Amino acid sequence: MVNAKMVAETKKAADPVALTQTIQKETQIANFKNVGQIRRRVDATVKGHKTAEALKPWYNYMCKRSAFHNAYLPTFNRQNVTLADTEGRGVERITEKGIVFISTCGVEMGSSSTNIGKMGRVPCMASIPSITQSALAPNFQHRLNEQAKHIAFFTAETLRRGAITVETSQESQDEWIRIIIRIGRLREGFLRECTPSYYDDEGREDMD
Repeated sequence: MVNAKMVAETKKAADPVALTQTIQKETQIANFKNVGQIRRRVDATVKGHKTAEALKPWYNYMCKRSAFHNAYLPTFNRQNVTLADTEGRGVERITEKGIVFISTCGVEMGSSSTNIGKMGRVPCMASIPSITQSALAPNFQHRLNEQAKHIAFFTAETLRRGAITVETSQESQDEWIRIIIRIGRLREGFLRECTPSYYDDEGREDMD
């Protein structure tokens, strides 16, 4: 992982503390520039001042998902569109007479009419290859190469064992989660300064 490699390089530096401080300072400057560019884009696109101010991000880049469709901001200029500002509280409840709330993320859990519900557990969801969720690297070709080798390995191993399905063991899942948490702690200071979101478990300071 990139974070782990950065830590390794920092430890080998003549002055690790100074190098770390330099990286943090340069990262923060880049954050200011990037998010400032987004705020200027909001000003240039959204006509209503109050709506534009509510849409502006006032947190570091990647505290939340900042990418959006090119038609996202212009949508708020339409007469039939109103920004519902929850003042950071998010959705607290859904009622039959409330506004229409469309949720398009995640998978439906526990339904008895689906295979997921019948098995009573989360699907494997082995999304390989993928350009987004299953891997992320600044070098696109490198990622494709690593994924191709991974696919070739477990496909060959499946055939060698005479199996017809592949499923990750619970032990492997648990170990991978431990690795993610260990590496993720490198971003704990960054996330602590973010506005609450699912990235930091709605503002929790620990990652346990």
